[in-house]
Amino acid sequence: MKKAIVTLVFATLLSVSGYSQFNFGAGLSLALDNDSALGLQGKTLIGINDRYSGTVDATLWLSDGADYTINTNVMYNLFDIGQSFDLRPTAGLNFTRGGSELELGINLGVNMFLKFDKYDIYLEPKFVLLGVYDGLVISAGILF
Repeated sequence: MKKAIVTLVFATLLSVSGYSQFNFGAGLSLALDNDSALGLQGKTLIGINDRYSGTVDATLWLSDGADYTINTNVMYNLFDIGQSFDLRPTAGLNFTRGGSELELGINLGVNMFLKFDKYDIYLEPKFVLLGVYDGLVISAGILF
């Protein structure tokens, strides 16, 4: 399964090399399910073209040091409010290791970006269907 995840991430990075714009950053995630959990997140935003972008992120859940989630999402730039705010619906897959199990989940949500000259602040509420941390997950952080 690890080989499949690495292959998926590598293929995504190679497929967008023509137009692409990369942003890297970090943030926090909060899973609001039956057993709420806080996690540290690393995120990469990949601009595919003017309307589509993708993200790959990894979250280390602090409740049990061995739990982690890897998300791959595609976003559509629905609209810009001025030069400094974007709203992007998102959908994708996540791979979560919880305990000794590796589970697949589906992400549906929205990304909001507040843009500054040298960095962007993001807020990402999403629903995770299936998987270990199913339910509402809220992530926030900064991209450079």
